[in-house]
Amino acid sequence: MSTDRMRERLDELQQALDSGDPEAVDKATREAAAQVTKERRNALSELVLLQEEQDDGCCDEEGRHAAADQALCDLLRALGFDDVVDAFEMLVESMNTDRPQSDGSL
Repeated sequence: MSTDRMRERLDELQQALDSGDPEAVDKATREAAAQVTKERRNALSELVLLQEEQDDGCCDEEGRHAAADQALCDLLRALGFDDVVDAFEMLVESMNTDRPQSDGSL
């Protein structure tokens, strides 16, 4: 999972910073930056695909919206923002829970 790879890179960077070794810091910084770039590209690719689906006439708007939310949440988690994603997911869940359920009658 890419989230794990990103966390590993950030842990390596923190260890390098703690060590005070400039070469280790430089290497860990480059590797973390490369992983951030990869995560960004992955999220961007997913979002572009969703846009192409819309351009091709895909009408599942709710599904595309959920997929876009998921792509952005995956990116935020990979960058270590689990707390932000958790808060967002709680908000979405509460919004869905608060929404009146339709029984199909008019």
